[in-house]
Amino acid sequence: MPDQGTKKKNPQQKFEPTAEQRQRVLTWTGYGMGQRAIASLTINPTTGRGVTVNTLRRNFRHELETGQALTERQVSESLFLQAVGTARVIRIDADGNETVTREAVPPNHVAAIYWTKAQMGWMEQEKRARIEVATARLELARELLKLRGMVDESEDPQEVARQIKAAVDEIEKVTSVPADS
Repeated sequence: MPDQGTKKKNPQQKFEPTAEQRQRVLTWTGYGMGQRAIASLTINPTTGRGVTVNTLRRNFRHELETGQALTERQVSESLFLQAVGTARVIRIDADGNETVTREAVPPNHVAAIYWTKAQMGWMEQEKRARIEVATARLELARELLKLRGMVDESEDPQEVARQIKAAVDEIEKVTSVPADS
C-alpha cells in the first residue's frame, strides 16, 4: 500500500526546450504570431504534440518577451541602412563560418522618405498647411465661444462640439476660407 503522504510522480518527463525551439519561438513571436499558435507548433518530443500555452509561457518567457522587440530592431536597422545607402552583407564560407560586413550601395529614396516621416515627424507641405489651418480654426472657434460666454465646462461634450462647429462655420463665412483647404 502506497504511503498516503507521497504524491504519485507524473509519468511524463518535464519538458526541456532545445536551442532550436528557443530560436523558433523567438522568431515566431517577432513575426507577431499568437501564443496559442506558437504552442501548437512547439512539439514536445515526449508526446509528439504541441505544448500547452502554460508550458510555452513557463519555458520560453524570455523569447516571448523579447521576440517582437528584436524583430522591430532588425526592421528598423534594415530600413535605416537602406535609407543611408548601406547594405548588411552576410557571407558564409565553405566551413560554415559567417562573416557580416556593411557595404555602400545606392540609397533607397523610398526608405529615406519613409524614415523621415515615421521617425522624424516630417510630412508634405500641403498636409502640414491643412493641419495648421484646421488648428487655427479650432483655436479661433474656442476663443469666439469664450468671448460669447458659451463654453461651460459642465456642458455635454456633444453640445460643446456642436457649438464649436457652429463657430467654425461662422468664421468660415467671415474669412471666406473653404472648409477643406
